[in-house]
Amino acid sequence: MAGRGVANLAKLMARAGPVAPRTRGALPLRGGHEGPDPNAPKWEQAVRSVLRKDEHVVFAVIAFWGVAIYGGKAALSK
Repeated sequence: MAGRGVANLAKLMARAGPVAPRTRGALPLRGGHEGPDPNAPKWEQAVRSVLRKDEHVVFAVIAFWGVAIYGGKAALSK
């Protein structure tokens, strides 16, 4: 049983063709190099002028809401 699996794996490895390398910079940033997207809301333009990558914007928005919720709970608990 295990011998047949090894034989199938050997066949697949022999059949595999060349693989194109993955490029990191294939997708452009939403704002581009010329600045934030002019069609985006004003808050997003302001954030994107400082944070260029989408991941950074997501983390900043999540952090904002975390601080807002924590601050609201702290203010209401007094």
